[in-house]
Amino acid sequence: MASEPEIPAEPTREEEISYLKYLSESFATDPWFTIHPKIYQPSPHRLWYKNVVELRYQYRKTFLKNFIYSISLCLPLTLL
Repeated sequence: MASEPEIPAEPTREEEISYLKYLSESFATDPWFTIHPKIYQPSPHRLWYKNVVELRYQYRKTFLKNFIYSISLCLPLTLL
């Protein structure tokens, strides 16, 4: 017979408090106005969306930094 999965132990009061602090800090970093406000509502997709937005921002920042750096290196060659 297949055994049923074990029921996880209930969280302690300290774990509950730390999770609530994590949630309040996470919600505090959300923007006030967004194009997709429903994505920032509590759901399993919320953290995924926040990570995607952060990765996109880092990519654009790195791309712009590298673009400016390469322009500054190539500019003396084009002026000759």
